[in-house]
Amino acid sequence: MTYFTGELRDCFGYCVENAGSFGIPFVTASYNACFEIEKLVAIDNHCDICTPNHVAKRASTRQGRSMLETCGKSFANSQMVSLLDQLQCCHLPVVYGACCGIMGINIKSTMTTFLYSTLRSSIASSIRLDKVGPIEAQIIQTNLQKTIPDVVDRYRYRTVEEACIVFPVIDMIQNAHDNMFSKLFYS
Repeated sequence: MTYFTGELRDCFGYCVENAGSFGIPFVTASYNACFEIEKLVAIDNHCDICTPNHVAKRASTRQGRSMLETCGKSFANSQMVSLLDQLQCCHLPVVYGACCGIMGINIKSTMTTFLYSTLRSSIASSIRLDKVGPIEAQIIQTNLQKTIPDVVDRYRYRTVEEACIVFPVIDMIQNAHDNMFSKLFYS
């Protein structure tokens, strides 16, 4: 493993940790309130207020809305379809928890798969950007997915009021994403 790959592996670990410390409280709260529209609306609004930067907010709402539309159509579930009209923001952690709760998936599996999808998406992005090859990425993913149960255990009892980012450098890099893109193509 090269030095760069080691740094990239650490970065993926920080992303999973941030998804646990910030996302898991919202996943859990929405899972527990999956049949209570008013509570879900309040949780979604709270997530919107607490989402630390505009890039994360935009990604979270697009992914959440897409997931809710897909689940609503795929499972023909009226509860999920009605959430599209009720939730103003549709943040991914809120939608993920609510959909899994509505489908009857147990809470531990819900939290674990939420973190796994974060890890998998981060690694897939690095492959698309040609920062790591697919075989090397698979090795990194295999090693890092072993840490997910510990992350779940650390954050499973946090409330949405305790949700926070524990590795702010990742958040700062993400926040600069739009600026990096514009400088790359407009200079």
